[in-house]
Parts: sequence; C-alpha cells; structure tokens
Amino acid sequence: MSKTIAKLKALPDDKTVVFWTPYEGEDTIVRTGIVSNGNCFLHAILRAYSSEYISSDKNGRQKLAKRIYASIVGEITKENWEEIGNGLISFVPFKKNFIYLLTKFYDFIDNDNRESMQLKDNIRIIINNLIGENGKRIELFRLITELIPLSDKFFEDIMPNVRDGGNIKISTCFDSIVENAVEKLRDTEEMKSIPKSKCDYICDVTRKFLLEILKESESITYHNYIKRLENISLDIDSYMVGLISDRINRDIYIIDSKTRLVNNELMSVNNLKGRKSIIILSIKNHYEIVGKLLPGNRIQREFANSDILINKINTFFVNPSLIVKKYPELSVYLPEKYDSSEESEVSKSSKSDTESVSKSPDNDF
Repeated sequence: MSKTIAKLKALPDDKTVVFWTPYEGEDTIVRTGIVSNGNCFLHAILRAYSSEYISSDKNGRQKLAKRIYASIVGEITKENWEEIGNGLISFVPFKKNFIYLLTKFYDFIDNDNRESMQLKDNIRIIINNLIGENGKRIELFRLITELIPLSDKFFEDIMPNVRDGGNIKISTCFDSIVENAVEKLRDTEEMKSIPKSKCDYICDVTRKFLLEILKESESITYHNYIKRLENISLDIDSYMVGLISDRINRDIYIIDSKTRLVNNELMSVNNLKGRKSIIILSIKNHYEIVGKLLPGNRIQREFANSDILINKINTFFVNPSLIVKKYPELSVYLPEKYDSSEESEVSKSSKSDTESVSKSPDNDF
C-alpha cells in the first residue's frame, strides 16, 4: 500500500533511526539526532568526522563546536562576508546604517547648537574628516544638504534595487550610489545656474562626502556582524556551507527532509571538490547527520568520493541529464519539465515511506 512521505521530526541527541530516501531505499540509511543549540549544523558535521567529538561528553562537544565555530568566524573577511546569502546578509543592514549615518550628519549640519550634540564616535569621526578643524567647511556642506534633502524617495533612487534577489556586493555599489546622488544634485535648478567649474567642485566634494559615509557604513556593518556571530549561531546558506566545507576539507551534501532529495537552496556545485563526503539532513532550521548502516550494526558517516551513494546524489544534483542512463530508478524524481542545460530543481515525490523508530547500535568510524 502506497503512503506519502512521512513528516520527520527532530530526534533526541544521539538517537539513531533508519529512514527512507530515493537514493538508497529503506533499512540502510540512518539519521542521528543532534543537540539543538543554534549551531546544530556544526555539531552534525563534527558527529560525522571527529572521533574526539564522538567520545566526548556534552561539555566536551560544546567546546569542540565552539572551537570550529571560532575558526570559521575568523575566516569571514569583509570580502567574503559580502557574498553570504547572495549579498543580502550584508547589504540590508549596510543600507540601514548608511541611512542612519547620513541622517545624523545632516542633523549635525542643520543644528545651530552643534557643540552640545551628543554624538557617537563613528559620527564624530565622519564629521571631523569632512568638516575639518573649527568647522571651516560647514557652509559648503550646508549648501549640499540643502540642494539634496533626504527623503525615502532619495534613498530609493540612489540605492540598488535588491527586492528581486540576485547577487549584490556592497563595495561594487559605491560608485553607482554616489553617481546617482550626484546626478540628482546636478539636476537641481541651483546647480544648473552656476558656473560649470563651481558645479564640478561641489559635485566632487559630494562624491568624497558620500564615499566617506559609505565606507564607514560598510565597516560598522561588518564589525557588527562579526560581533553578533560571537553570541549567536551561523546563518547557514550555500556560501556558508562552502566555507565550512573548505575548513574541514570535506564535501557536504544536504538532503531535505520533505523530499528526501538534495536541498537546492543550501547546495552549490562550486562547493563540491571530490573530497571525502558528509551527508546532512535538513529539517527546517535543524540539522542531523546521515549515515549508512553496515553489517554488524556499524554506521558509516564519511564516504569516499567513489561511494555509490555519493555518486547517486552527486549525479542527481550536478549532472541530472545522466540519471536516466546511470540510475534510471531515480528518473521519476526529476522535475517533470526537466531541461538538462539547467541545474536540476527537485520535485516532490509520491514514493511510499516508512521509518523505523528503533534505536540502532551506534558504532562510529
């Protein structure tokens, strides 16, 4: 009798059960529960390949996870931070900080009691760099702020549109943001009525002024991100998976609990480099380690690149056009309108599924 795929719930830490996946069928693939502490992805990774982690108690495991966590955070430079989550992880708070700093700068210029203003250090640094000693350039910046007043429409016009997704990198946006603002400045009637040399000078000052605030906004956003990571969990996406893969020198395959097939949102072909492999099961925002039940109730959680299970998963994800020839039993799980020139997107399966609730003896390699 056919059944729909059973909904998986997270297992208690260390409990192991068998479950079904199209890549292997029933009774040979197992999943093991991982502690739910915000960094279960790292704990699942360590559960697969670290003998020290397996033999440690709860406190020892936490220390090991914190150690690898710290090393990963230390490898997040300003450059690769901008690529996490296709750039949205960095760009959204960067835009917020840019608006905040620019608004505070405008408030300072417009305030006749500037000396009494309580300013944060980053605002004070920006002001000192731009205004100069004794505020000698106040009038110039008063003119600029009057010519290009702040509004929601202003920020909408000068900032890149990221609502439709796609990759975006903060540092590559600087020039376009600045030039969009300068273009609005040049279009004012006041600027059109003054000599070109004076107009060019004001525009040049505006460029330097905005660039100063953009760079400070980027710096603040990056340092806030790193500081936040010291207290909370990593945001897992395909970029972060790649960073962790390189850190532990393992390919990481991620299976979605709903389809039991590769999780396209967390997987990237660029992260797969023919190394030893680990398989992770994603259950919403929780992760468990996947293994293979071997004779003698042993469990294998690291796989050679040549392993048939890894070949099936890799082919399905990287070269789905070869599935019909190499693994015809998996062809029914390809999208109905499959285009071999495009990266496969996993369709929902109607395959029957049963899951054992019995505990398997857990002898790790």
